[in-house]
Amino acid sequence: MPQSIKCFTIAYIAHGVIMLLHGILMRDRLDADTVQLLGEFGLPFVLAIRFGLIALLAWGVSIRANNFAKWAVVVFIAGMVFRIPQAWGGIAEGNVRAIVWAFGFLTGVSAVCFLFAPGARYWFTGKGRSVKADAAVFD
Repeated sequence: MPQSIKCFTIAYIAHGVIMLLHGILMRDRLDADTVQLLGEFGLPFVLAIRFGLIALLAWGVSIRANNFAKWAVVVFIAGMVFRIPQAWGGIAEGNVRAIVWAFGFLTGVSAVCFLFAPGARYWFTGKGRSVKADAAVFD
């Protein structure tokens, strides 16, 4: 496994943990809607699904070398860009939630950057097989 994929996995799982913390900090906003929709265990259910999806995508990229998982990660992190203005206002006010979100966003962006490193290109091209011996074939 290339170093860039190992770094992606660490950064993306860190992103998941940070966003899980963000979800816990947002419980007062989420509770009313989720309790009404899903009952008493709504918030833990939503957070478990969010982290489960992150773990599934990390597995798809780091173990299966799945191109769909790679692009799903890119789309999900790119979708967070639209919340930057809202977070920026919260950061300026010293809002802890916004600061945690910003750290989560930055770890997600760093994870995406690792997906486009040269070693990752070989990883996805070879579908996770070792290509050390014949990596020149892909140049």
